[in-house]
Amino acid sequence: EYCSYNYRSFDIANHFVEWMYDYTEPNHPFYREDCSNYPTEEQRQLFIRAYLDERGSRENPNEVMKEVEVFALASHFFWAMWGLVNAETSKIPFGYWEYACSRLTCYQQLKHKFGGSGQLKRKMNDYTI
Repeated sequence: EYCSYNYRSFDIANHFVEWMYDYTEPNHPFYREDCSNYPTEEQRQLFIRAYLDERGSRENPNEVMKEVEVFALASHFFWAMWGLVNAETSKIPFGYWEYACSRLTCYQQLKHKFGGSGQLKRKMNDYTI
């Protein structure tokens, strides 16, 4: 398991993105990606509302949703870099190169989606840790 101190929206975005990956595949590349498993907007809203309610927060769930959507980019980029590094260094049998390519493709598709939305123009200190 991997964990780190990070922005809450990175953690939530990473949680949602991981819904698309199944790491029980017995054959190379030892994972399956299924983008249709990404949680629906309703599922994401439900999760975010539960998160905010648990914290006693009165924040607007729609604003947190926007943060999470942007941080999904960071999740894909992080895991793409992880795959590239491990493709050269790890002895564990896993399709690191394929995984890195998959995550970079998702990153590029998502970045293209946000291209004209203005969501990427926010500053990092606009987000809550």
